[in-house]
Amino acid sequence: MLGGKETPSGASADADALLKALRQKYSALRTVGWQRREARRASDRAKLVAAEEGRREWYHTVQRGEALASVARMFNTTPEAAKPAEKGAKTEPAKAEPAKP
Repeated sequence: MLGGKETPSGASADADALLKALRQKYSALRTVGWQRREARRASDRAKLVAAEEGRREWYHTVQRGEALASVARMFNTTPEAAKPAEKGAKTEPAKAEPAKP
């Protein structure tokens, strides 16, 4: 089977038939493995796209006594990213995901 060569001329025809069957079987297994791997990769890509599309801006009104670090932790981000904008300044809100329970 090495290099796709048949058995030496002195070998039996049964050995040639066996090698041919093994090549076909392994070829089919490689094809199935490739298809499964591609399906898994497609599924992983779909999950990433769905997670990205599901994100939205989150807003929170800070109450008296709340620390910026605790608010940032609630939204799974850093205090620098969660820092409030100055009044009247037009800025993009920080994108963050809610913390997982």
